[in-house]
Amino acid sequence: MAGIDILSLEPTTISRDLKNKYLLIYSLPKVGKTSFAAEFPRNLMLAFEKGYNAIAGIKVVDVPTWKYFKNEIFKQLRSPAAKEAYDSVTFDTVGIAWGLCEKYICNREGVDDLLEIPWGKGFAMCTREFEETLRELTLLGYGLIFISHSEEKAIKTGSEETIIRPAIPKRAYEIVNRIVDIIGYIGVDYDEEGNATRTLYTRSTPGIVAGSRFKYMKSKIPFGYDELVTALTNAIEEAGRHGAKISDEQHHQYIEGVSQEEEFQEVMEKAKKDWFKAMDKDLADEAVAVIEKHFGRKMKLSEATEDQTELVKLVTLDLESLI
Repeated sequence: MAGIDILSLEPTTISRDLKNKYLLIYSLPKVGKTSFAAEFPRNLMLAFEKGYNAIAGIKVVDVPTWKYFKNEIFKQLRSPAAKEAYDSVTFDTVGIAWGLCEKYICNREGVDDLLEIPWGKGFAMCTREFEETLRELTLLGYGLIFISHSEEKAIKTGSEETIIRPAIPKRAYEIVNRIVDIIGYIGVDYDEEGNATRTLYTRSTPGIVAGSRFKYMKSKIPFGYDELVTALTNAIEEAGRHGAKISDEQHHQYIEGVSQEEEFQEVMEKAKKDWFKAMDKDLADEAVAVIEKHFGRKMKLSEATEDQTELVKLVTLDLESLI
């Protein structure tokens, strides 16, 4: 990470620019979510499903597996050249991305289901992998656009009712919800002649999940990229009239990219130091048991591979507790 002088930091401002914002947009299929994301300038679309066949002029990569995303795309996004080329990254859809992340962890651990990993560690591994990846993208300075389908969920409020919400697994939704500035639902209404009107809901109603960090954002706006820019600009200007400092610049402290190989070497060096500390305290048997617990077999820590970085991290946590 680049050095930072905390004594010279400037107060944060609210930027009018959409490129450093984080959005979750969801709706029924074929309503225009992918087309909406395609209007963001300098946007890289990650197609975890192919929803762009009728859209021209976008920069898109098909993503068949999470491993492909991490090895072929995520590494490049850490580079200065990528940060010059792209302002935002779209996950289409975020639910499928989470599912591929689960498969990645299962394949890495040699199981068919996360439930097969003892003590719930499989879910912890998947959550950490997904969250840390998204977190690094935000620290690198990219805006994030998450696309999801919608689902209706029955709720009990005295009488049986339903609520419309993003069709995202709970653990993934909790991660995304912590990141995003706006959760927007695209509703469609039809007049008597069958003409459709699309509306973006940015505040929750009794039957719709939505939300915004922008205090003065209208609760409903016509759906569209330009309409969202206008509504967001108006909300920020109103915040300025109430004392918030606003600007046209992004307020961001960028981090330098760290390669997967560099991260692995750093983690292994830490594990090595903790191992020798355990040996100095005559805790060899306990340390061996820690490695076996996380890797599922007896092995030397030096045999760990780059793909097992997260497992080595878990080992170091247990070794720290041990020593």
